[in-house]
Amino acid sequence: MTDTTNVIMTSTAKLSFKDGILYVEILEYADLDEKTLTEQFETRNKLIGDREFTVLVDARKNHNATREGREFMAKSDNPNRKALAIMTNNLAVKLIANFYIKINKPKTPTKLFNDIKEAEKWLKTFL
Repeated sequence: MTDTTNVIMTSTAKLSFKDGILYVEILEYADLDEKTLTEQFETRNKLIGDREFTVLVDARKNHNATREGREFMAKSDNPNRKALAIMTNNLAVKLIANFYIKINKPKTPTKLFNDIKEAEKWLKTFL
């Protein structure tokens, strides 16, 4: 997803950071619950420290985001996280992501995208 050399793997995602954007590529068949999202957040903190950032989640692969995971993600509050873009071309993931945005009401501005360049452009307006 990005050409940065600083890539860290978790059990559910590949994380990298470049130009203020944290790229999170969800792995095929990942199970996103509170435990695995906590692991991602801890890894994110190691990767970017206390810098301001936006997040681009590549959710094009099949995965499962549990109800508990969506609620945990929506309630998580990091004052340095300025915006979240979710990129997907998967109808099932789009439905879950729209549900997440409308029902879970994340604290961070969140938007769905089909195109990575459009997502990056939108995210850069928050930096």
